Amino acid sequence: MGSGACERAYSFAAFPLTLINASLIEDLESGPPPRTNEAILILNHWGKSTVFLRHFGTAALIALALAASAGPTLADFYDGLAAYKKGNYAKALEEWKPLAERGNARAQFHLGHMYRLGQGVPRDEAEAVEWYRRAAKQGLASAQFSLSIMYRQGQGVLKDDTEAAKWCRKAAEQGHAKAQICTGLAYEDGSGVPQDFVEAAKWFRKAADKGFPGAQFALGAMYKNGRGVQKDLAEAARWYKKAAEQGHYSAQYSLGHMYLRGQGVPRDKVRAYMWFLLVSRSPCEYTRYEAEVYFDVLKPRMTPKELAKAERKAQEWLEDHAGSLGPQSCP
Repeated sequence: MGSGACERAYSFAAFPLTLINASLIEDLESGPPPRTNEAILILNHWGKSTVFLRHFGTAALIALALAASAGPTLADFYDGLAAYKKGNYAKALEEWKPLAERGNARAQFHLGHMYRLGQGVPRDEAEAVEWYRRAAKQGLASAQFSLSIMYRQGQGVLKDDTEAAKWCRKAAEQGHAKAQICTGLAYEDGSGVPQDFVEAAKWFRKAADKGFPGAQFALGAMYKNGRGVQKDLAEAARWYKKAAEQGHYSAQYSLGHMYLRGQGVPRDKVRAYMWFLLVSRSPCEYTRYEAEVYFDVLKPRMTPKELAKAERKAQEWLEDHAGSLGPQSCP
């Protein structure tokens, strides 16, 4: 009986669409200011032109810059942001759509989300793809990632693994952690790109180093199986533990299995049982089922004192992590 069923929590083909929503929430207050920058461009360009200044003067330059900056402004974007966070989608749409039409990448990205989710507008996945694409072409990593998932899922556009991998990698190269995970999965699966375990491990590591549990778990599995890296059970256990401590159920299961077998860590029935107890809370049927199978294997081999200790450790872990774990779902 092995842990293989839990070592692929998801593949690129089944990369969770809910991560687009998570990407939106994270992007609401991150990234470069979504400013209308025509005025800055004019000041930087024509302000250096002695011919322009000699013929028209500084006052004309300022007037030209002010005219260029008329219309939707940075304040409009944040007014839309405040409205969106309050659930006032009509107001957000009113503020963001003019900005998006003027080419503001972050407004385009958020407008794409509104069309995908039907927030303030009729749900229209094709329209969502169009706005994602406009922002993605301007280099916005969150939009590139979202466009990748739409191609992967065939939502609003014909399913295309190659396009999905292309846009995912563009976002990954800008440091977008979820895109780094999905790029690693694409190389691991050979989905839209040639299969390459070394490349997969490289991208998993980039996101794992940023603390993303899904990537830490994936990298642990690469070390456990010697795919793309030299097989190293101790290193596998180390990465599994990082993810397990963040509440990643498949990592908790895999770590419990390693304690049970003494792979990369000392054999320890109490710790194994503790991790399996934590996994038994999982909403993921496959991890919960396999953990429960091991209860039947372990219980006859453990004393009442050992069982009580494992249960106490599991309860202490839950108390120590209370409030620090986000909503947990199947990976």
